[in-house]
Amino acid sequence: MAGCLYQKLASFDTIPAEFTQARNVINRFATDNDGYKVLYDMIQPLLHTNEVLTAPTDADWQDIHEYSTKFSSYINSEALKGRNFAPKEQTQMFIAGLSDIWLPAIRRARSLLDTTSPADPTVPAVLKLAALPTTMEKWLKEETGQSVIRTTYSAQKRTTNETRGRLKHSNSNGYQPDDRGGKLSDKKCPICLVPNHNKYQCILFARYLVCREVDQRVDDNLRNKVVEHFKNQLP
Repeated sequence: MAGCLYQKLASFDTIPAEFTQARNVINRFATDNDGYKVLYDMIQPLLHTNEVLTAPTDADWQDIHEYSTKFSSYINSEALKGRNFAPKEQTQMFIAGLSDIWLPAIRRARSLLDTTSPADPTVPAVLKLAALPTTMEKWLKEETGQSVIRTTYSAQKRTTNETRGRLKHSNSNGYQPDDRGGKLSDKKCPICLVPNHNKYQCILFARYLVCREVDQRVDDNLRNKVVEHFKNQLP
C-alpha cells in the first residue's frame, strides 16, 4: 500500500511540477518508496497545537490590583476571540485564581454568590470585576482584622530608578529636584544617614516600617523560629 500510494503521489497528474515544494518532498522519499512518509512530511507543519492562554493567578503578580489588571486583559483577549464570559463567570474565575491568604474573603464572596439564582449571569456590584480587588481587601480586613500588606518590591524598584534618574540629571552643584518640588542636596538623610536622598525617599526607613507592621502580626513562636534559623547570619 505504501508503494502504491507513493506511485500515485509521484505522478505529475496528481501533483504537477510547478508545485516544487511538494515535488521535493516526494523526491526525498524516492528510495523508501513510501507514500505514507510523503503524506506525513507534507502535513507535519500543520500538526502543532496552538498555545492555550489560561487565566492568570495572583501568584504571578505583585498584588491583587496588578493581578486584576492582568485578569482583565485576559478577559478582553478572550472576548476578541469570540469567547465571552458572563459577569458571574468572571467573578468565579477571579476568586479561583487567588491564593489561600484570601480564603476568608473568598468564602464571603462565594456565600454572596450563592444567594443569587444559578440562572442569573449577573453579580452584585461589589463582585463586579472592576470592584473585586477593593472588595476582597476590605472583606479580608473585616474577617481577619488584618490590613493587606502589599509587596514593597515594585515601590523599592521604582524609588531606586527615580534616584538613579535624579543622579543622572543632577547639575554640577550636586542638586536634584525632589518629590516635594524643592532641592535635594548631597547632605545625608537625617534618618539613615545615607547621602543622595531625603527623608521622604528613605527606602531603609520604609523597610523598617513594613517589618514593624509585620512584627505586630506574628507570635513569639514564629519570631523565635526565624531568629534561630538566621542567627548565624545576623551580626
